[in-house]
Amino acid sequence: MLPISFIRTFRAICYTISFFSRAFTVWEENPAVDLNAEVAEQRLLKEYNDKLIIGEDVVPDPYTLSSGWLGEKKGLNY
Repeated sequence: MLPISFIRTFRAICYTISFFSRAFTVWEENPAVDLNAEVAEQRLLKEYNDKLIIGEDVVPDPYTLSSGWLGEKKGLNY
């Protein structure tokens, strides 16, 4: 079994390569920006964030990884 640090490093390298390949493709192809798609994306994000507001309380976003998660060592004990 591979150590976790190796797997994390490998994932980071793959993500970096993927990011730069996409950036290069956009630079080469120079596609037109679809403003209607941008407006629709912003509208959907606002609708999503509005659903997290209940009364005067704001419910934490369940899809973020910043809160409510256990660390690796603590989580593996369960």
